[in-house]
Amino acid sequence: MMVGIVRGKKPEVILNKLMNVKNFREKAVKVLSRCVKEECKLLCSKNNPLILRGSTTEDIHSTDFLKIANELKEKAPVFSQMLKDTMNTTKPVGLVSSAAVILHHRNHNMSLIRHVVGQLLDYGRATDETIDLLRCLGFSVGCSATHKKQVSLIDIQKKKTESTLLCQVHQSILQFNKKKHKEMVFALHEKEATDSSNYFAVSSQLQCICSSVIMHLYFDMNFSTAYVSDTATVTSTMSCYTKDSCNYLCRSTVPQACHLPPPNIFTKVGLAQCLAVSKCSNFEVDPNRGVAQSNDKSTVLYGKKYISQIESQLKESEIQPPFDIIGDNLDFLKSTSSMTKEKQRKMYQWFILVGLQRRVLDSTMFDVKPKHDILSLPNYSFLPNAQDINILERNMNHHILKVITRHVKCLKSFAHCVPKHIEHPFMEETSKRSTHVILDLLDKNQNFHDDTISILEHIHQKYITQNLWGKTERKVFGGDVLTNERAYTAQLDMQNCDTDFYKLGGLIHRPEGLHRMMNFLLFIYQEFYKPSSSFEQGTLYHLRNVIHREDVTGKDEVVRAYRAHYAFVEDALDAFILGATMDVMGLNDLNGSPQQWNPSILSMYSNKKQLSWLRNLAETVINKHINLQGTTHLQDLVEEAAKLDSQTDMLHSMFDAAINQYICTCQKKYNKIGHFKRHLEKEHYWHFPTAAPKEPKKEDKVAVWRSSFMKAALILRDTCDAYEMGDGNRIFLNAKFEMLYANVAGHTKYQLWLWRMMAYEQAILTPKQAFEYKWNTTANLNGTIDGNIPNDTLVDICVQLVKKKIKEQDSNFTFDSAKNTALSCQIQDELRESNRHQVSIKPFGKSRTKARKSSDINLMLTELMAGNIFKNIQGRQFKNFKNMKDVFEKVNLHKLYIWISKQKKRASYEMM
Repeated sequence: MMVGIVRGKKPEVILNKLMNVKNFREKAVKVLSRCVKEECKLLCSKNNPLILRGSTTEDIHSTDFLKIANELKEKAPVFSQMLKDTMNTTKPVGLVSSAAVILHHRNHNMSLIRHVVGQLLDYGRATDETIDLLRCLGFSVGCSATHKKQVSLIDIQKKKTESTLLCQVHQSILQFNKKKHKEMVFALHEKEATDSSNYFAVSSQLQCICSSVIMHLYFDMNFSTAYVSDTATVTSTMSCYTKDSCNYLCRSTVPQACHLPPPNIFTKVGLAQCLAVSKCSNFEVDPNRGVAQSNDKSTVLYGKKYISQIESQLKESEIQPPFDIIGDNLDFLKSTSSMTKEKQRKMYQWFILVGLQRRVLDSTMFDVKPKHDILSLPNYSFLPNAQDINILERNMNHHILKVITRHVKCLKSFAHCVPKHIEHPFMEETSKRSTHVILDLLDKNQNFHDDTISILEHIHQKYITQNLWGKTERKVFGGDVLTNERAYTAQLDMQNCDTDFYKLGGLIHRPEGLHRMMNFLLFIYQEFYKPSSSFEQGTLYHLRNVIHREDVTGKDEVVRAYRAHYAFVEDALDAFILGATMDVMGLNDLNGSPQQWNPSILSMYSNKKQLSWLRNLAETVINKHINLQGTTHLQDLVEEAAKLDSQTDMLHSMFDAAINQYICTCQKKYNKIGHFKRHLEKEHYWHFPTAAPKEPKKEDKVAVWRSSFMKAALILRDTCDAYEMGDGNRIFLNAKFEMLYANVAGHTKYQLWLWRMMAYEQAILTPKQAFEYKWNTTANLNGTIDGNIPNDTLVDICVQLVKKKIKEQDSNFTFDSAKNTALSCQIQDELRESNRHQVSIKPFGKSRTKARKSSDINLMLTELMAGNIFKNIQGRQFKNFKNMKDVFEKVNLHKLYIWISKQKKRASYEMM
């Protein structure tokens, strides 16, 4: 041994030989054991405590396994090396988790990882019994500690909300104040501003009682104010000048410093409530005349100082984008195991609020006045014009190409030419992951009117800003049509309040996409699906029976089983598109060779020419099998509406408001517009369109049914795709068509809210508000290009998550426990995602596995071809769809025009 040391052999070799000696081995183990014991004692010490000792919510939320592993290696190298050798791994997760279990048995305060495990188990809906069992095994804290820590996690959620959404509320006040002060300073320092006639009001009489006469300087507005003592009454005259600002005539002494609440001041730029400066050392007081004057230079100095102070406050935190508020009911039924007369089932109805940051913004746009006067906006602007029709047909063309290049064998090789998505200008912004926060859970039921008012008041008090000028910031309040309607009614009932804030005027309503698509799908089933048509080959109910879609039951279950009914319409549409393409190309089956439109030499051309050829093919399919006379009817509607608008303008120009009568060119006068119209028709040969019945045409009603269904289903597909892409242009474009469908179906509330949505975007909002209203209708949870979902789908996901968590509490839940669950589940989800990333586990797929529909589509296609659905046979019709008309032909333009005019008039005083 000594020879080896002298010869300089490696220590490992010498120690290995020593370990073979029994007595030395035992002593070495004892020494090593003592060393480990000392290290563990150091790790569990309160002096310079280990990260594993932390148990605060911040420690749990920011758990970093790599950081803890490095700390173990630094403070306890022998202990950490032993664990690594024992586990035969160098991964920090294994080292930390094993060390946490071991150290916990030595000291129960070493519980950080156990708290993390407890929160993960609670989020994963483990039962309390399971959590307590794992506590006994040393892997987790108990259920009681887990639930207490869950409540503490709410503080982190609140801090997150304050640093993002509520921070934006404060920032918007500062930005508006800065902008308004600069405008006023500029206006008051203009050369011609010395003329007092430029101001709305320049004098005020003050008669007050207070402890002393005080003076105060308002630097940015360049004037000072006076107040009076409790023993003296002072009359003060206030003027607004740009030099040697305001003089106050007082009967008593004026102190050099004071503080006074800011008053309302009328200036040339409007009513303002000016901020105050508590230091007034720059006043000059003339005791002989009792006049106080401020130095203009000091005023400018204070103004610059105040604006720079606002800028520094804005720089202290990152500028947060505005956010929208989405709300929905959270209904939960509490059952009882042993029912008695006193102990019955109970339905709880609460209201959940979700804040969603906007992703598409434009700070350069005009944000002062509305885009248009709603009354002067022509009625035909709410109807699809020729350009809108062309854009819709172009979008239909894209959807048809996606189908035929996926299923038609001779076209599959050209699928790479077809764009993957319909692009829009803000794809980069809409592909980013959305920031959303569950803001609150309220013990309110939107079905009760008073509760709805309370909900809106809560939103205004916490999330709507009211600046010093009394202006209320407007935020979008989204939800389903029921939520929109009740909130809108609540606002109308508060119109007698003094300010816009108390009128609840800070909310702009928007019907969100999921329920909008549900309603449109409901129309399709009402119009084209009848159980009595099962024996008629090619009808939807017949096709449903062919492919055994038992989960499709018709219009009564569309809302409850939306996904199944939507999937059937999608598959049926694919079959109809393929059948129409086969008819155009002369194909006998999808794998055959076409007699027309043969693409055999198409591969020799460039991708651009190949795509042009495919688009021409799809256009032919649209013209032959989808449009028929539908486009003509639609264009006639728009042209007729434009004529009605011009006639209405002429009638208004002939109205004399002074005598409240209509005066004709022949000098006859009429009090009533109806009498005036009849006079114009009889004497001056004016024509006012009415809803005249049209004689049914002898045409192929089966072809009309087919084209109407394909048209409606393609619009639904395009709307769904628009929401997936976050394409605001298409979302609002299709609203024009869907409003006509809702009109025909008698869906009055959806017709009304689709119109209001367009009215907000086209006229009522400012250009900036309208732009953001249009382009922030979706949320993105995955951060992919086509991963957007409608905002009400996001709320529904939050509602379902909270419901699952409440169910774990069985019948022991209360509103407070449900609220704690709602506010903490997002932090628990972040904790899970953080730990999943650190242990390198791939997340499970959030999207459903797509079933192979080719066999079902082929079966439906076979039935369609056998029933000659794509042939044009005059006079035939389905027995259960008699006298079928194109949907746009059913629109009663005269009634629709009157309805739009009434809604414009209502909007002029209800929605502004």
